[in-house]
Amino acid sequence: MYDTLYRGIKRSQPSFIRPDGRSVTSALFKDANGVSVDRKMERTEDEALEKMKKYFEKRLKGIVSLSEMDVEKVNAYLLPAPTKNNLYHAEIYKNSNKEMLSNLQQLQLADRCRLIFYDNEMAWTKVENPIKSVAKG
Repeated sequence: MYDTLYRGIKRSQPSFIRPDGRSVTSALFKDANGVSVDRKMERTEDEALEKMKKYFEKRLKGIVSLSEMDVEKVNAYLLPAPTKNNLYHAEIYKNSNKEMLSNLQQLQLADRCRLIFYDNEMAWTKVENPIKSVAKG
């Protein structure tokens, strides 16, 4: 049986959500250090979502879900990586060598995601591009 995976979207990451507010971009899966997710395991979906909401507190804008099967279908690698504070933590990589997901894998995972929580009331925070700051000099 395949487990459900959850990934949080912080309010400082507007590039992760498409303008329609109903789907995500491949940027959600771009992370050289592995894409952090939580596994559902024995919990209900409500319990898993509440734990994520509590962890992110006022920084959480949304949560997406996908399945272990989705990771398998795009030939990516799911590494269980429990921590002292989160036994459900895992990371997604391109392969078992812990390489960053390819652009195609990022796109495919984004297409397979379901946006299951989205806080319309929470405003995005603006994060200025440091390159533009230097250019303004």
